Amino acid sequence: RGKSKIMDKLTHIYFAHIPFVCDGYICDIRQKEIESCSNFKVKQEKFFIWKLLEIALKQSLGVDIREVEFKKLENGKWICDKCQFSLSHSHGIVCVAISDSYVGVDLEYMDTKRHPMKLVDKTICGDEKCESETDFFTLWTIKEATFKYANESRFDPQKIDTTKITNVKTDYLNIGAERYVYSLVGDSLDNIKVYFK
Repeated sequence: RGKSKIMDKLTHIYFAHIPFVCDGYICDIRQKEIESCSNFKVKQEKFFIWKLLEIALKQSLGVDIREVEFKKLENGKWICDKCQFSLSHSHGIVCVAISDSYVGVDLEYMDTKRHPMKLVDKTICGDEKCESETDFFTLWTIKEATFKYANESRFDPQKIDTTKITNVKTDYLNIGAERYVYSLVGDSLDNIKVYFK
């Protein structure tokens, strides 16, 4: 896969609150995936995350999305011929990470009404500690981002030990009255640029 000098040892991460103004173009293979989704909110997030990827490619690489060759792997991950990228969406926010090297991103709305602590025993492994809901959401995003980074075929949170992951950056976002956490796992994390649309 091609690399760009613009992206050399650099990872860009984009966030956007949806909906936002854009045209309706989506490549055919992605359009089919969106149309097959029955949940309106998820369908909307899938559409706008692709539009945010279009913005990211143009702004960071100067590449028109119509010139990019996309492919969806068996594990559900999308790849392209211009860069490495990873997608995530949660509760009306979409997120795209692009890089010149492998990258994985996960974004989670820190919804305490879901009672995430009930899932701790099915999530933690090794020497991991999870004593609060913030701990849980942080661990979860690191595990999801690691899964995307490693390009595994099946996500099993108990097989990903976050205490052994060193190439990770985690941060928290307050958007309005709502709180989110995201984790980025990759090879180029020394120089990260963050953009909000």
